[in-house]
Amino acid sequence: MGFAFRNRARRSDTNDIDRDDNRLIEERFKEFSKPKYFTVTGRMSRKAFEQVVAETWLRDGEYLVRIVSTPKTEHGIALELLDV
Repeated sequence: MGFAFRNRARRSDTNDIDRDDNRLIEERFKEFSKPKYFTVTGRMSRKAFEQVVAETWLRDGEYLVRIVSTPKTEHGIALELLDV
């Protein structure tokens, strides 16, 4: 099922919710959540990754995720689930 990302950035000058920037951030996060960007292998979406992490945690009691800096994606990072 996964979690729903809702950004709540505020404008620095008025402290009001910045709807335009929040929409942009949420759109970019949705794009980043696709398989070709989310994992280092490019084969798992954020939702699938979260399911594997939850199963691993329930089975093993722990999990380890590495954040990899990579020029291969426009976002500059990807995640990797490591065997512990």
